[in-house]
Amino acid sequence: MKQNIFPIVAIVATIIIGFLYVSHIRSQVKYVDMPCPSCGSSKVLDFGLTDEGDQRAHCFDCKQEFTISEVTIYDDPICR
Repeated sequence: MKQNIFPIVAIVATIIIGFLYVSHIRSQVKYVDMPCPSCGSSKVLDFGLTDEGDQRAHCFDCKQEFTISEVTIYDDPICR
């Protein structure tokens, strides 16, 4: 009887460990708080920084990569 249960327990344990691993990897993904300028999707991933220090982003839906530069009140022509 115990020999028949072991493969089932091994399969269930493998599925649970795989689910926990995928959940851990998904929790490490950083999302950006702005929509994609190309398609408007909210699934925009943080892709680090450029050499100039601007934030790089990548849209998960349309696969476009773009940079996000912060506009300050000194750069905005309306505030001048």
